[in-house]
Amino acid sequence: MTDKAIDPIPSDFSLVLGLIASELVSATRKHGRLASGHESVGVIEEEFLEFRSAVFWGVDQRGNPSDPFDEAIQLAAMAVRYLIDIHGVNA
Repeated sequence: MTDKAIDPIPSDFSLVLGLIASELVSATRKHGRLASGHESVGVIEEEFLEFRSAVFWGVDQRGNPSDPFDEAIQLAAMAVRYLIDIHGVNA
C-alpha cells in the first residue's frame, strides 16, 4: 500500500467556486431572493432534474442539448442561494 498525500483542495476549486458565485449573482439579480424553504425546495428540485437529464440523456427537459457541468454549477448555486437567503449565512 502506498501512502500518497491527497491534496484536499484541487487546483480548480477556486475556478468552480467562481462559476458558482457568478451563477448565484446572476440568478439573484434575475429572480430576487428566495422567499421560503418551500420555494427553495422547488427551485433546487428543478435544478436537480435538469442536472439529472443532462447527465443521463445529454439534453434538458425540452430536448435541447445540455451540459452536465453547467447544470451542476446551477444546482450548486441554488443550494448556496438557499443557505444565504433562508439561513442568513454570509461568508
